[in-house]
Amino acid sequence: LDTVTAPTLLVIAERDEFVPPANSEPLAHLLGSGDIEVLRVPGGHAGALMGSAARRMTLPGVADWLRRHSQPGDV
Repeated sequence: LDTVTAPTLLVIAERDEFVPPANSEPLAHLLGSGDIEVLRVPGGHAGALMGSAARRMTLPGVADWLRRHSQPGDV
């Protein structure tokens, strides 16, 4: 994992039953990227992408991260 140097956004759902936060949080320290952000969202695995938390936090957070990590003209 330390060879992964690309900017990385980790989305961690606080009540994720498939990938518990205790399993995903260590990734931030294992990746080789100097640009790692963690977006913590309420809810479970599916709720983070489809529930009200997705509309309020996950999707806007991911869109903001992509906007800040994109160059003009990127598709």
